Amino acid sequence: MRTALDLHDLGVKLYRQRMQREHPHASEVEIDGIVRAWLAAPPLPGRVRLRTSESVHGHPG
Repeated sequence: MRTALDLHDLGVKLYRQRMQREHPHASEVEIDGIVRAWLAAPPLPGRVRLRTSESVHGHPG
């Protein structure tokens, strides 16, 4: 289970990096909003979405 959570956190970090590359002029607050919206979006049918340690503990994991 820990490995699954670690992989999810890695996926979120990679998505954040991608958004920073795709939106080079966006502020950290704007990037946070993009990432949060992505995490809050309903999962695609047949997929499971796990919460990040940030969403559980209120800080980066």
